[in-house]
Amino acid sequence: RTINEDRARDHFLKMVQQLEAGNRASAAGWKQQLDKYYKETSVYPEAIAYYQGNKDQMRLARAQAERERRERRERAQAERLARAQALADEEKIAEIKQEQAEAKQEEVAQAQEVATGDAGKADAYFNQATEIYAKAQSLGVTEERDQLYAKAEKEFNKAMRLYEKLGMDVEMVKANQYRYACIKYRRF
Repeated sequence: RTINEDRARDHFLKMVQQLEAGNRASAAGWKQQLDKYYKETSVYPEAIAYYQGNKDQMRLARAQAERERRERRERAQAERLARAQALADEEKIAEIKQEQAEAKQEEVAQAQEVATGDAGKADAYFNQATEIYAKAQSLGVTEERDQLYAKAEKEFNKAMRLYEKLGMDVEMVKANQYRYACIKYRRF
């Protein structure tokens, strides 16, 4: 399932890039691939809504996909915590609880940032993230590259949230696609 989600997200990214470049015929080819192979993925409804220009449906599909990803992440953390507790691994338990606390703090900080944001700030985040992303792509497979992808992901996430709040859907999708690319290319 994860592999199909990744491939569908790749196809969506390529479709968005072709639409942004004004190449509707090539974008249609990527859409056909999504239609043929990836209808069952959580990415598909958002991709089709984007292709059709249906902004309301795209927002709903993206929110649903985000909820599903958050639920999967929380389930995985809960399972890791349960395993660590079963093994009585206090160090691992503390590490997982620290990760959970940091994730909550980051969510709160992002919510506060979005509440006071504007388009200029969103563009600045996007541009900064793009520079970091480009630098990461130029590196080989190293720890530094992974750290740059993680940093770029956070900046793309900030830009995406601000764009979403401001109703700038095209920019939001673009930031989300690059954010996903950061996740995909980073080693964990």
